[in-house]
Amino acid sequence: MQDDVAQRQALLQAQLEALVTAHVGVEHQPLFRSFMAAYFEMSSQAALTARTPEQLFHIAQQHWMMAFQRHPEETLIHLKPPTRPGGLAALRTVTDDVPFLVDSIAMAVRDAGTAIDWTIHPVIQVLRDTHGHMTRVAGVGDGENPAESLVYVEFEPLASDEAYEHLQESLEQVLGELRLVVEDFPAMLDNLETTQKNLSGDFPSRDQEELAEAQAFIDWLSLDHFTFLGYARSRAEPVDDGIKLSLDHDAGLGLARPGSRYANAEEFIAPHDEMAKYIAHGRLVVVTKANARSPIHHPHYMDVVSVKRLAEDGTVEGTDRYIGLFSLDAYINRPRDIPLIRRKVNYVLDRSRLPERSHSGKHLRDIIYQLPRDELFQCSEEELYSICMGIRALRDRHHLSLFMRRDRYGRFYSCMVYLSRERYSRELRDHVTAELKQLCNGSSVERTVDFLREGLARIHCIIRIPQGTHLAMSQAQVEERLLAVTRTWADQLRDILRKEGEHGEEGAGLAQRFGDAFPVGYQEKTDPMEAAADIHYLAQLNDRQPVLPSLSINSGDGAACPTSLRLYSQKKPIGLSDVLPALENFGLRVVRQEPTQVIPRDGEAQWVQVFDVQVHGDCALGPVQQKRFFEEAFLECWHGNTENDGLNRLVLLAGLNSRQIVCLRTLTKYLVQTGLPYSQNYMEQLLADHASIARSLVQLFETRFDPGISDERRKNEGLKLAQNLDHQLDQVASLDADRVLRAFLSVVRAGLRTNFYQPDAAGHDKSYVSLKLDPSQVSELPPPLPMYEAFVYSPQMEGIHLRGGPVARGGLRWSDRREDFRTEVLGLVKAQMVKNAIIVPVGAKGGFVLKRGNPADREAWQQLGITCYKEFIRGLLDITDNRVGDQVVPPASVVRHDGDDPYLVVAADKGTATFSDIANGLADEYGFWLGDAFASGGSAGYDHKKMGITARGAWESVKRHFREAGKDIQTAPFTVVGIGDMGGDVFGNGMLLSEQIKLVAAFNHMHIFIDPDPDPMTTFAERQRLFNTRGTTWEDFDASLISDGGGVWSRSAKSITLSEQACNALCIEQRTLTPAELITAILKAPVELLWNGGIGTYVKGSNESPAQVGDRANDAIRINGRDLRCQVVGEGGNLGLTQLGRIEYALNGGCINTDAIDNSGGVHSSDREVNIKIPLNQRLRDGRLDRETRDPLLERMTDDVATAVLRDNYVQCLALSLLEFNAASRLDEHANHLRTLERQGSLTRSVEYLPDDEGLSERRTRGKGLTRPELSVLLSYTKNALFDAMLATDVPDDPFFDQDVLNYFPEELVESFREDLLAHGLRRELIATVLSNAVVNRMGFSFVHRYADEHGLSLHRIVKAYAMAHAVFDGDLYWAPVDGLDGKVDSQVQLRLYGRVIGLMKHVTTWLIHYKWGRRPVAEAVNRYRKSIGELEAMLPDILPGSYRQEWDQAVAGMGDDGVPEKEARLLANTMVLGSAPDVIELASQAQVPLKLAAEVYFLVGDRLQILWLLSAIIDLSVQGRWQALARANLREDSYRLHRQVAAKVLEQEGDNAAARFAAWEDKASRKVAFGIHRLQTLQADSPHDFMTLAVGVRELRKLRSL
Repeated sequence: MQDDVAQRQALLQAQLEALVTAHVGVEHQPLFRSFMAAYFEMSSQAALTARTPEQLFHIAQQHWMMAFQRHPEETLIHLKPPTRPGGLAALRTVTDDVPFLVDSIAMAVRDAGTAIDWTIHPVIQVLRDTHGHMTRVAGVGDGENPAESLVYVEFEPLASDEAYEHLQESLEQVLGELRLVVEDFPAMLDNLETTQKNLSGDFPSRDQEELAEAQAFIDWLSLDHFTFLGYARSRAEPVDDGIKLSLDHDAGLGLARPGSRYANAEEFIAPHDEMAKYIAHGRLVVVTKANARSPIHHPHYMDVVSVKRLAEDGTVEGTDRYIGLFSLDAYINRPRDIPLIRRKVNYVLDRSRLPERSHSGKHLRDIIYQLPRDELFQCSEEELYSICMGIRALRDRHHLSLFMRRDRYGRFYSCMVYLSRERYSRELRDHVTAELKQLCNGSSVERTVDFLREGLARIHCIIRIPQGTHLAMSQAQVEERLLAVTRTWADQLRDILRKEGEHGEEGAGLAQRFGDAFPVGYQEKTDPMEAAADIHYLAQLNDRQPVLPSLSINSGDGAACPTSLRLYSQKKPIGLSDVLPALENFGLRVVRQEPTQVIPRDGEAQWVQVFDVQVHGDCALGPVQQKRFFEEAFLECWHGNTENDGLNRLVLLAGLNSRQIVCLRTLTKYLVQTGLPYSQNYMEQLLADHASIARSLVQLFETRFDPGISDERRKNEGLKLAQNLDHQLDQVASLDADRVLRAFLSVVRAGLRTNFYQPDAAGHDKSYVSLKLDPSQVSELPPPLPMYEAFVYSPQMEGIHLRGGPVARGGLRWSDRREDFRTEVLGLVKAQMVKNAIIVPVGAKGGFVLKRGNPADREAWQQLGITCYKEFIRGLLDITDNRVGDQVVPPASVVRHDGDDPYLVVAADKGTATFSDIANGLADEYGFWLGDAFASGGSAGYDHKKMGITARGAWESVKRHFREAGKDIQTAPFTVVGIGDMGGDVFGNGMLLSEQIKLVAAFNHMHIFIDPDPDPMTTFAERQRLFNTRGTTWEDFDASLISDGGGVWSRSAKSITLSEQACNALCIEQRTLTPAELITAILKAPVELLWNGGIGTYVKGSNESPAQVGDRANDAIRINGRDLRCQVVGEGGNLGLTQLGRIEYALNGGCINTDAIDNSGGVHSSDREVNIKIPLNQRLRDGRLDRETRDPLLERMTDDVATAVLRDNYVQCLALSLLEFNAASRLDEHANHLRTLERQGSLTRSVEYLPDDEGLSERRTRGKGLTRPELSVLLSYTKNALFDAMLATDVPDDPFFDQDVLNYFPEELVESFREDLLAHGLRRELIATVLSNAVVNRMGFSFVHRYADEHGLSLHRIVKAYAMAHAVFDGDLYWAPVDGLDGKVDSQVQLRLYGRVIGLMKHVTTWLIHYKWGRRPVAEAVNRYRKSIGELEAMLPDILPGSYRQEWDQAVAGMGDDGVPEKEARLLANTMVLGSAPDVIELASQAQVPLKLAAEVYFLVGDRLQILWLLSAIIDLSVQGRWQALARANLREDSYRLHRQVAAKVLEQEGDNAAARFAAWEDKASRKVAFGIHRLQTLQADSPHDFMTLAVGVRELRKLRSL
């Protein structure tokens, strides 16, 4: 090994020699070789091998060149920054060799903030000439002869040129100070000897032991135990208040020389005033620390040994201060070997009274020996004893102990912290140091750590403090603070937990569970107090509460806003994909997320997830309320009690709580459904952008509906809020925002009622909110506007209920149109309004959608649907008044902004066919007055499918269509295609209503059925079998009964190949089709009837888009109305065709009404059920009836109800035929009526797809009138308008109409409960319904409005006049015979026959109006006229003279020719003259003559004066426009009145019979009479006749009247 080293050295020497030879001049080579040899001689092999030979040569050469010339005592310093990137800086010095040189230079380099990489320190004996040039190298320094010290250092580069300049200055200063120390060292030793001599004097007044110890210590110092760096002398001068010290500047040596940076003792050691305080103290020697680190040898704070200088009398005349560093021996020698310290040690041991050889005594000695030596030097005996005893007590303690000492001069605190080795850590050390520095207000800290025996660790801190600083806390208080710092994180956590809880038991339990549950990473970043808060949240977690939030709010400067969110969860962390969208919706942007798994001692893993968050916007609340609102809202959202949407950001931005957000969400969800052209997301953003307005909207809602607010306060605060909102909205800049926010405001103002403040059974807020609105006050609503609507919102469903009036009914459907279910319901309610014109309630419709669940799981989906249906029903009942006896009782906790509204009934619809009992159960739960009349069709109601009532009602329309086409489908076979299957109510029942049906094809959502040439009888039986067998489909149809070429195919098939027979049946050529193509072909099939008994819209108008239809499921198969080739469409199902599709089909010659007309049987039977149950259920509540009696009664009346329903279907369909009969010629009349309804606000043409004026003009040009679908709409709207007009008056209160009430109900019910029926709660509505239907069905929809316009009367006056006319003549005596002619005469003949009865009713109605009967009781008119009319009719036709009898005979003969039986012909011929019966009766009464005579006179006058002709001519006048029609009516009425007046004149004459009296009248003015008769005869002979000529005839009658 040594040989190897020698070889390497030899190699290096050879390489260096070669470099010298190559790069140094020949003349310098000898000197340089000797220099280089000395230069590297003392360097270690490791140092030399750290550099290449070339580098070593270069280093030596540069240093040689630098040292080549140097003057005595000159110090050369050269700094060289690196010459290349990544290189090292270099320092070269040349100076006289002195002690501590390398250490001092290295300290200066390190103080510059860099690290030394490599260094060598050759000491060389050099000879120089007088100019300082090197002449010879004598060798390395031997310590005896003068030598020069060369130091070379390579170090990391400094940051800047200024740093190199500063290092240069520091080196010059340090080397200068080192030179002074070396120069003054002998003088300092001399002073030490002088000090020793001074202490050796005879001072009997001084403590001799103290003197001896001081002398011993000085001797000890002189034995190389102290490195002397400086000396300072002070003089003591007596002053008034003691002794004053002053520095003797000239006496300073070494670092304390005058002018040195350490010369000022006040800065370097302590202020003289502080030092003077201890002059009188008995201690002669004081060891302390200077205020500065040593620049020489070691970078420690310098030690100062102060020795009092005594005068001859023993008084203190000054101090000698020796500045330097204790040698290593001072720190490693036994304390008992060091003077001063040994006395303190002995004092402690003696005072402890512990035997020195005992275990306790040895332990105490160990404690002393292990103390920092500086402490032994500096502390007093008392301080040392206290410290040692304290440390000794640590044997029985496990926590931290502090021993704190203030420097006698007030410059620092010495703090020793003892604790167990196990508890020590670097983090704890840093915490202790930082805490002590902070408590002491320290400017700097020196810290050492020692690991002692007995398993202890000691942290010793010297805390430098501003001069004179005194700690305000006691040592015990500081120790307590350190305990908090040094306790382990887990200890602190346990302490916090144990201090909590009422008796500490709860906290102890939590400490046991969670004390060790947290990982280190969490502990490093989380304060124990914060962790304790986390634990309290974690402890609350359970299966019912698996997640908890905790929001942290920054409450510093500015608005308080969240900075972090902690989420606590069980078993597994919350997925970011689950929580981030929610946080975004709350307006929180997640900057960082850190999860921590917590494992309690006795349970499964739990998680704490910390999210650093930022808020988009300003927060509106203070920290406490903000935290509470957010956490409550987050939990509500997380558990699904509220929705996860952008409205949640208003919790922070607007300061709204979760419940208030529900209020805004209800309004938002409603507005989404209104058709407002903005998405929910956009509306949410606008609310967030205008958070103050959002808050004001909620406040307005609360003020409007909070039942806890007095009416006066509600009014005053509501006014202020409204003004404030208007002002805020005026400041909104965006048009979109203004429109949306005003829409919100309109909904709040339109609100009439809400259940928002109703608690549930547990006293909590209900999970759903219902809001009743006045649609007329809501901006942005599309027409038509219902009278009321109720919106029900919950997180899992939404529903809407639209009502056309206070008494309204209609089904509630389970909609699948989540985005626009209000649009769907609005379309349905529009049809329902038309449909319900036939019944008491006006139209209503409701629908709800599910927002959760999976339709694929049918059972769960059905159960969820039932749950949501119940929620919907509850929402409606919550805000509906109840009846208790005759009193209306408002719902609890509901503020009403409308009148009493107790009528609410519902019915089954799509998806809710079996839910009626559920609804009735809820009505019973609420104690609702309607009981099981609330939802018709339940288990104790009329089952539509069992009755087949919907299909049977529609079948009445189908039969009429065919009858008017000349075919009786009950006896003659006819072809049909259908939509549906035999398991369905409408389709199944419908396809069993005639045994002559030839069902060629049908389809439902599963199958397609084709039977090209079905046998009616066998297929009827098979269809009946399928209908009666539950769960059958078209696949169950007996294939053997299907004709050749037919079959059943699945709609899921890729393609279907048809037989030739099937293609022929459908009139198509293509053989292979897709299922969709085949269904389209079926819809287009040239059959006689298309029967719709399914769900969906299959026919539209050519100009309608699929989107407008709103039934995406059937877009692929839907056809246009003009493509239908069937003769008749029967709409048993709803919405099978759009209204435009119907109109298009009808204009092409198809026979169709509307679904509202055809399938009204279902709603009609339901309404009759409700109306029957209302009085019966009242008896149930009163105990006057039981269910065992009521339910069988209801069942027995089933056929009576069906008969009544079908009768109404029959009459309403007939009414359409009467309107259609001459629709083209009456187009202007119909158009005027349409405009009247529109002008009155009852109708919007565009909504109902009625033609505009341009369209009407086109129809007029084409000679076409309104189609049946259009007439259907006008028919229903007219009924509804008349119903409303009637209810607003006292007409329904006329006792005569009690009979209409009784006639409405089955006979058995009337017999048993007559008085209950007359006291029916809907008596007025029943009468209004009966009267409006009667007048419109029989007289046409324009009759009442036109007469009201012509006579300047209200609508109800005309209706009452008609009802009176009908009663007076017992109108059914005339209507019924014509109805009985169905199938017996041509339909066109039958319709003309109805015209005769209509004419009679019109005339009598006009007569009653003219003679002011409209304001009198109906019974009065009946009593006055009915009997006499009967008598008069019995005289016909015998009393008719000449032209009257001739016309009567012609009419009878004509009807006979048309196939009308004679009895009916004679009855209908009588209507031609019976219109004059009231005049005749009044004439007889006035003239006091027999009725027969009055009649004979009346008709004789008409015959002789040509009045019959004149009236016929007036009636036959062709009119154009409203005013011509009015002129014609005036001529006609004038003629009738003049007729009566002339007859009265004749009756005034004497005579035995009519002829005699007429002759007597004629004789009185024979010339004038003759002229008048001649004029009238002449007019009759001339033709044609117009208004002018006929007006002349009327004028002649007026002349004759005056005779």
